[in-house]
Amino acid sequence: MQITKSLRISSDLFDELEELAARRDMVPSALMREIITEYLGHKSGGIAGAYDHIQFNITLTIKLLYLVRFISDNIDKDTTSEVLTEAEEFIKRNGLDGTPTKRKADHG
Repeated sequence: MQITKSLRISSDLFDELEELAARRDMVPSALMREIITEYLGHKSGGIAGAYDHIQFNITLTIKLLYLVRFISDNIDKDTTSEVLTEAEEFIKRNGLDGTPTKRKADHG
């Protein structure tokens, strides 16, 4: 069973939370739940959790690099340029380049 509690934080801290949540493709309330859960040690928190998270990202990055290599070897230069341009726009549009984005509030 989940319950709802309110939390007062400064607007500056909330702005940072929103930016971090956007970079992780999450809503702020989901990120707050994750932070609290990991802090209390209910999930794979601590060093082991960080190691798992890093290992997952490394594995995903390697897979993506192989996919990019396969795609670039099998399409022409113009198409490759178009794909890279679209990818860059996607990254910027979704705040994955570290720039802040505005997200819909999570009320649940």
